[in-house]
Amino acid sequence: MSGQEKLLIIAMVVSILVILGLVIVFSFLFFLYSFYKVKHINFGFEDASLKKEVLENTYKINKKRQKKNKMPFLTYKEMLSYEKETNKCLHLAMNIFSSLIIIVLLGVFSVGLIYRVNNDNLYINNVTYLTILTPSMEEKNEENDYLDQYNLNNQITQYSLVGLEKLKNEEDIKLYDVLAYKHEDMIILHRVVEIKVDEKSNDTIYVLKGDANPSSLSYETSLKYEDFIGRYNGFNSYFLGVFLTYIKSSIGIIALIGAAIFLFLADFAECRISSSYDKRILYLIDKIEIKDYYNISDLSKCDSIEVNNNYLINDSIYYYLDKISENRYIDEEINNDNDKKRK
Repeated sequence: MSGQEKLLIIAMVVSILVILGLVIVFSFLFFLYSFYKVKHINFGFEDASLKKEVLENTYKINKKRQKKNKMPFLTYKEMLSYEKETNKCLHLAMNIFSSLIIIVLLGVFSVGLIYRVNNDNLYINNVTYLTILTPSMEEKNEENDYLDQYNLNNQITQYSLVGLEKLKNEEDIKLYDVLAYKHEDMIILHRVVEIKVDEKSNDTIYVLKGDANPSSLSYETSLKYEDFIGRYNGFNSYFLGVFLTYIKSSIGIIALIGAAIFLFLADFAECRISSSYDKRILYLIDKIEIKDYYNISDLSKCDSIEVNNNYLINDSIYYYLDKISENRYIDEEINNDNDKKRK
């Protein structure tokens, strides 16, 4: 093993350890955050803000309903149900979006795994897709003057994903076609630069060469029809090639698994916290720590709600209620005096 290969292995191991470490650390942090956030909510440290939020939301919703259709007032529990019903589409969209992300991650992981198992090949219908791992077709070598002579400009950048179509018969092969053949465990995609017939066996012999190479490799000067895997069909994508090369690598697979774990824990923590908020709000309503003020007939006279010293204060609502009580008290006194006079 050469020094460069050892260095690549060390770099890969370090990268994998860093990714795994980040996943473990952030997973632990998410767990701690959700755990103490739920404790914080259950101990009532956010009661003041929750009371304010519920009262403001109820006020806004009822005011809007009164302006539109003079609809009956909603209690706090009815307001919570109304909000859930109103936001049902939003929650559904968020759930669909989260599910799509998970499906995409699973799909990408599956493609990377299949790509790795099939030795960097993908088979779709009659087309084989593979990544070019060498720069032998990336540019034109000055010695290969036939490239400019016949205007052969279909060079392939290293790490590009290319498509190969199956050869139906030997007569389909033409001079300067770009063909793929397998040498040991590696698939090589080079251009046909010579077609000749072996005088002894009468077999057709094909000589291939990379556009960037000054000469043919020793094992591609006597190729036969059965040695070819397919012919380059013109499909070429550098982005997809780099992407597949990454996700089929050990680092890419671990990164995808880490991302899936991270998203799952984030969603789990968010669900726990949201559930704790809902339970605490219902608890506050059931304990009558938030009171209904729905004997007010003219909600448009009520202003915003403020929180001072952990107590809910709505000056305009209390003022309006006091006026109602005062008027009722005066009416009762007048009625009592009238009754006495009558007697």
